[in-house]
Amino acid sequence: MWQKKQGNFTVCLLCPHNCRLSEGSAGLCRARKAHNGNIIPLFYGQITALHIDPMEKKPLYHFHPGEKILSLGGAGCNMRCGFCQNHSLSRNSDFQPEEITTDQIITCMQKENIRNIAFTYNEPVINIEFILDVFSSARRLNYHTVLVTNGYIETGPLQELLSCTNALNIDLKFFNNYDYRQYTGAGLNPVRRSIEISRAAAHVEITSLIIPGINDHDENFITQLEFLKELSPRIPLHLSRYFPAADFNLPPTPPETLEKLRNLAKKYLDFVFIGNLANNTSTVCPVCGKILIKRNQYQTEILHKKKECTCGFDTGIVF
Repeated sequence: MWQKKQGNFTVCLLCPHNCRLSEGSAGLCRARKAHNGNIIPLFYGQITALHIDPMEKKPLYHFHPGEKILSLGGAGCNMRCGFCQNHSLSRNSDFQPEEITTDQIITCMQKENIRNIAFTYNEPVINIEFILDVFSSARRLNYHTVLVTNGYIETGPLQELLSCTNALNIDLKFFNNYDYRQYTGAGLNPVRRSIEISRAAAHVEITSLIIPGINDHDENFITQLEFLKELSPRIPLHLSRYFPAADFNLPPTPPETLEKLRNLAKKYLDFVFIGNLANNTSTVCPVCGKILIKRNQYQTEILHKKKECTCGFDTGIVF
């Protein structure tokens, strides 16, 4: 699955890196290796984190707001972001994985009375076989499935994931290919394609980490906003505050920069939020100004539990 032979190499077709692997060697993600002419996952049924979170922490503000979600993390990533907030997991170091089965995960959800599950923390798609098994079982029980992903995946595997995924938060780190290549080792166009495909099949929200002096410039940001608006002005955009992490020691993003970008983004999109900063993150109807969902950090109060506002505006919120 998602592989082909090329001489003495096995080519992984899961993500656009298309790693050419000799027998026994692992790909850039460090989570998949060549074995007997096949690509096998190294961490099937293994997790490095399991938490019960608020849905808003993914962040998903317009998908079952106020509900709890079981969040699982693995190891490895197919990007190499110097600013990664979870670099110990994404770079596959300093962790002790624990084995877990699909049945154990479902039992945990039933015991805790939780109807939502997410794969997050590291890049989940590199462990696609395990996700497909878990999500398929979850969907049979009418549970809601979520991916928090960088979107760097080939079309075929993405479509298979979307067959059992209800919602995604996709990182859109930059909006030019040069910065993507320089700072992540990946490219922009596959991420754009993943957003477009996912938006047509599931609920999608976008997160952009704003890094001072790198992606806080109006020109590229406006191009990003135009792209999202063309897909749908109702796509929630989360502008996340950067803090020093991994290889980056730049100072944190100034709050005024985030406010400036949010004000700019609201000229294009109906719902724009700021993350990693104490501020007003309530959902407000862009037509009549009615507060629909009131938030204080991760405390959520739903004031209007309908997709349509009282003024008739379709918010796109999934309850």
